[in-house]
Amino acid sequence: MGFKARLGRIAGWFQPMANKIDEWDVPWLREMCRGFWNILDKNTQKKIYDFVMEIIKRFGEEKGKEVLAKVLDTLHLKKD
Repeated sequence: MGFKARLGRIAGWFQPMANKIDEWDVPWLREMCRGFWNILDKNTQKKIYDFVMEIIKRFGEEKGKEVLAKVLDTLHLKKD
């Protein structure tokens, strides 16, 4: 197997992981959660993230922002 073929196989192994990381990169979500994220346990962080990502997937980013803003406001965690 040639060098180029080996590099192709290595890249093929990493690409799905890179795609998943790109999918996770939601800057506005990080910004909205910045003020309280560090007080939540990892399990709660994951559930909030998964919930918002599901809303985004089904209804779009604007609806995800709207829902998260309402949740944060209800919990009195909205960043000013």
